Amino acid sequence: ALQGVSLFSRPLEFFFFYSAAEATEVLRRERDIAVVMLDVVMERQDAGLTLVKVIRDELKLADVRIILRTGQPGYAPDIDTITAFDINDYRTKSELTRSMLFITLTAALRSYRQIKALEELAYCDSLCKLPNRNRFIALLDEELQQQGPCADMAMAMAIIDIDDFSEVNDAFGHLFGDRTLQIVAQRLLDALGEGTTLARIGSDTFGVMGPSRLIDPAALLALFHTPFHVLSDAVMLTATVGLLPLPESTGTGQDALKNAYIALKRAKKSCRGGYVRFTPDFGVEVQERGRLLQALHAAVEGHRLFVVYQPQVRLLGDEVFGMEALLRWRTDEGRYIPPDQFIPLAE
Repeated sequence: ALQGVSLFSRPLEFFFFYSAAEATEVLRRERDIAVVMLDVVMERQDAGLTLVKVIRDELKLADVRIILRTGQPGYAPDIDTITAFDINDYRTKSELTRSMLFITLTAALRSYRQIKALEELAYCDSLCKLPNRNRFIALLDEELQQQGPCADMAMAMAIIDIDDFSEVNDAFGHLFGDRTLQIVAQRLLDALGEGTTLARIGSDTFGVMGPSRLIDPAALLALFHTPFHVLSDAVMLTATVGLLPLPESTGTGQDALKNAYIALKRAKKSCRGGYVRFTPDFGVEVQERGRLLQALHAAVEGHRLFVVYQPQVRLLGDEVFGMEALLRWRTDEGRYIPPDQFIPLAE
């Protein structure tokens, strides 16, 4: 009935399957299907309903529109089925005239296009045409769930932060800065190749994930040793990298990204233009620092900080000629927190 029909300026292409098992195998390979018109009764009386769960739960095809159709409504009552299954429309075969097919399919395809447009906004960086932070975290989640014990297949991620990029924007303007980011992204893509994922996760920050043998921080930094040619200018940039072997990260993709940022922050402080590899000790130190900072806030509010005075004595004549004011912190339990721990936090 719909052969030769075009919708949204594109011809329709159809695949036909006569069992849920056959459809499942094709759906595993073919990831660009927009609408599934699905019979309830195929090789089994509930094969269609079972396939709905496979599509949504196992294959993770959340954006595909599913139209359930049946000639035997008794096997799948409409209200119960719509409530219990993630389908988008329900039709008996007697309703599927040519005009109704056209209307139903048009609505499903329009919905699919809208979802894809929203996904583009939610998961794609429009400037560099890369996955954005949200998508990168989702990919990290997937990888962390699939990680195996095989050492040579271990995965790693790195955060690449361009040093002092704001100065490029200030000196040359945001249009020049945007073009610079695009060229940096292309150089990274060309160098990393297949088997890795590159994302733009911040204004001048990129995330990369792949097998540990491909995520070489020294090689990533070497990509910045030659100038970037931007709008007829040659721009020299440096970058700093935080490296995280994924087997050393527990929890979610968000946790992994946080750990990589901890390594990046250390690199920025201790070896700008170089890299630092995350170790679990870093996380403990950050947690301790966070707890101490919260306690310091409470100590200020509770007046637990006080000043002591250390005399300054002139060695010739033992004359006291001044005082040095020193801050001390005594906890409610009477314990003193060493100044070398809390003064850097206060500063």
